[in-house]
Amino acid sequence: MASATSREMKYAAPGEKYPGKTLSTMGVIFVFLVSPVGIVLCIIALVKSREAGYKNSRALSGLILGSLLFLLGVALAFASVAGYGSA
Repeated sequence: MASATSREMKYAAPGEKYPGKTLSTMGVIFVFLVSPVGIVLCIIALVKSREAGYKNSRALSGLILGSLLFLLGVALAFASVAGYGSA
């Protein structure tokens, strides 16, 4: 099996520890509680994993989900302000 170069990404074996695993889990949890904090944690986890040559799908999904939830929250805030101003 060839070693991972800077361009090759690999998945961690089950039970194997890799950089960013705990941060990505915390990021996904924080995405539901405080979206900006979760997004930042997922970005940090993704960067650490990529520097070590691992794919971190949990961090990527947390980043996507957090971004969507944050944008939804901003849109709802603007809609409520616009609705309140017209009443």
